[in-house]
Amino acid sequence: MKTSASPTSPVSVTAARPSRAELAALFSNLGTMLAAGLPLARSLDALAQQGATPAIQQTCATLLTTVERGKSLSAAVQQNRLVFSTMHSRTIEAGERTGRLPQVLTQLGAWEDRDLALIRTVSGSLTYPLTVFVCGVALVAILGDRVFATLTPMLRASGKTLPLLTQALCSMSDLLRQPLALALLALGGGATVWMLLRWARTEQGRYKVDRGRANVPVFGALSRKLFIARFCHHLSLLYAAGIPMLSALETCLGMIDNTWLRGEAEGCMRRLRNGATLTQSLAETGLLPRLALGMVEVGEQTGKMDVMLDKMAEIYDQEVYLAIDTMIQVLEPALITGMGVVVAVLVIAVLLPLYQVVGA
Repeated sequence: MKTSASPTSPVSVTAARPSRAELAALFSNLGTMLAAGLPLARSLDALAQQGATPAIQQTCATLLTTVERGKSLSAAVQQNRLVFSTMHSRTIEAGERTGRLPQVLTQLGAWEDRDLALIRTVSGSLTYPLTVFVCGVALVAILGDRVFATLTPMLRASGKTLPLLTQALCSMSDLLRQPLALALLALGGGATVWMLLRWARTEQGRYKVDRGRANVPVFGALSRKLFIARFCHHLSLLYAAGIPMLSALETCLGMIDNTWLRGEAEGCMRRLRNGATLTQSLAETGLLPRLALGMVEVGEQTGKMDVMLDKMAEIYDQEVYLAIDTMIQVLEPALITGMGVVVAVLVIAVLLPLYQVVGA
């Protein structure tokens, strides 16, 4: 039977890179086919011909070509680094070595779905506060500019001494209507942002920025809990696939984009190499509370570390959702209060000189 993708296949050579949701479906479908007894080449060929999207079809056709040359699925995945990560190839390789490839692929699909849902929840929770903030700033800017552009000539023509607050806002309104002033402000702001971004790309700057992100009130707690949840999911999946703890930790290091948190994880790995237990190594980072450390210790004592790590990941998933709710509860009144204060200042700046004019 012919197992390679035919020249008339609908696969597009210029297909885009698959999304994480598409990769999750790919892993789940491939695991289901293998568990049903289909050979790997036939499974990949079926997905290459009937995949849900052109990106998945192209990816499966590429994997099929490598597999037909006699290489393993993990080797094919490792060669396609634009689509798959190191964790994908390492986990699949462990599944091939232990004879649990269908189960490992199904677990990979479930992990991708769960991780993607967690990230979407975090990013989606920030949409509303950011929208309110941007709309509020735009509204205040428009009202301030229109109101003061209309009232400034009348107030100055009254001959009365304007309050200091009104004078400051009138001067700011006049300044912002000058093209040269706007150009200088834009140039200065752009230069400042460029310098900050350039500094943040340096090793020292990125470390300080990442440390600040992980320790800032409200947002820092959410960032740390999200990191712990994803890290436990990664480590549990790799360890359950048969990868030794040190190798699993080393693979997880490449998935941490926060340099400060990566440094803490590297310190944990060094202590493990020096003979410390995982519980002792994690305790010295200060990232995990006593309850989580107790679960890790139980996992080490019972030999069910993957189960305990998975339970920890589920607990921290819930902690992330609670942290998101707390963050929204803090941000909403803070934004409303801030906008109210700004509007109150504008109203006072307008009403004070009007009272003076009416009273005269």
